[in-house]
Amino acid sequence: MELSPAASRLRWWILIVALILLAPAVRAAAQSGGNTLYLPVVGKSQVQPVTAVLKWAYGGCYSSWCETGWYSSPAVLDIDGDGRDEIIASAYSLWALNGETGALVWRSGGTSHRTWPGVVVADLDRDGTSEIVIAQSGGLVSAYRPDGSLKWQKQPSGGAGEFRGLLAADLDGNNGPLEVIVTRAYGSARNTWVLDSSGNTRAGWPQLPLDSGNANGYAWGVKDPARAIASFEKAIALDPGNPRWYFELDGILEAAGAAVEKRLALLRAHAETVARRDDAMTRMLALLIRNGAEDEALAVLATRRFHNWEGSDEIHGVYVDACLTRGHRLFRAKDYAGARAAYEAALLYPENLEVGRPYRDYRAGEKHYFIGLAREALGDGAAARACFEKAAAHALEGASEARYHQACALRKLGRDEEAGRIFAGLAAHGAKEIAGAGAVDYFAKFGERRSERARIAQAHYLLGLGYRGQGREDEAVKEFRAALELAPDLLGARTQLAP
Repeated sequence: MELSPAASRLRWWILIVALILLAPAVRAAAQSGGNTLYLPVVGKSQVQPVTAVLKWAYGGCYSSWCETGWYSSPAVLDIDGDGRDEIIASAYSLWALNGETGALVWRSGGTSHRTWPGVVVADLDRDGTSEIVIAQSGGLVSAYRPDGSLKWQKQPSGGAGEFRGLLAADLDGNNGPLEVIVTRAYGSARNTWVLDSSGNTRAGWPQLPLDSGNANGYAWGVKDPARAIASFEKAIALDPGNPRWYFELDGILEAAGAAVEKRLALLRAHAETVARRDDAMTRMLALLIRNGAEDEALAVLATRRFHNWEGSDEIHGVYVDACLTRGHRLFRAKDYAGARAAYEAALLYPENLEVGRPYRDYRAGEKHYFIGLAREALGDGAAARACFEKAAAHALEGASEARYHQACALRKLGRDEEAGRIFAGLAAHGAKEIAGAGAVDYFAKFGERRSERARIAQAHYLLGLGYRGQGREDEAVKEFRAALELAPDLLGARTQLAP
């Protein structure tokens, strides 16, 4: 009897899978001098239906919720040497599960950065003990020991973008320590890094992709912002009760550099509709903060429960912005006690925002620096110094606003030489990014929007921070204004220009 086309295809797929699974054994046989190869033969009568039976489910979940799973594949590893493999998985945090029961063995990391690529298990340093490696949003690459303790964590991209590719391999081919290769989804020509077994970036990396003509990796998708804006305005006219239109339209207005006042007026005019969708409300709160209405934003943040789409920590960032903006206003009014309270509130993770405290808060240094300024103004020098030491101690890489506040804290501690190097690095990075302007605008997937004009605005902002740290005030103000011309909603630049 002839097999049906579907059964014939199934037979060949089974054979292919068997070959893949046997590949390690085949290699071992070849290396040992074996000259006989045995392969399974799938006959017509050997294909038997298999019924899957659920053994356990919801491994790694919390008592009332689970982290959103992405494309990250789990791995297996015998973490305690008992001869039975555990399952290692990551969605945001990293966890190990008992393979037989699904019970949680340990959990590490935080819930602020999602894991896109599969978990990698490999003996990076060839010491006989495997490491567990994950790559995440926020430009994070982390290596854990089998007991779940962190071995190292790096941000080779400076914290920008999301890593979506991860591999460990012996690139040198010398049977020495392995290299870790990560690739990023981001609007940049440089999206591939190679790290050594200790997490340090190898010399010569990152490198350009072969296809530098499409270096951004993602096309914007909307080449004509004006037509896109007109289309969403028409959608609103036809269906004004759909909150998604306001969320989408505001994203395009932001990328096009529309005035903050215009964007806020649109959302305020449809506040009841906007309030029906958390991401649209998040956008309105961010605009309130930039329009000097941070107290109004904080009132909403204190009473509304947010249900985060895809486990995003964006709403907590808005909360931090609101607290710090309130603190800055009170500090300028010489209400130092009120400013300190506002700055300290930024350290909290309110339960109603549904954002867990991360393993490492990359804005903690900024918060501690401002708390230190308030304590210093209140005459508490010892407490102020302790805050500055906390701000200076954070392990940060690359050029970022966080590095600026770290440098400011170092200068408060009298470590002027270290601070100076950071300020110079910020200025150099900003100038280099501005000189390299001209890449294609793009919208990243899953709502992570950022236009080329916003990237260059950020470069002007970092250049301004570098100049301000170096005491070059006129040049700093010029760069902050240039940043706001490109991205009127850039909160840091607005804050730096506040009277």
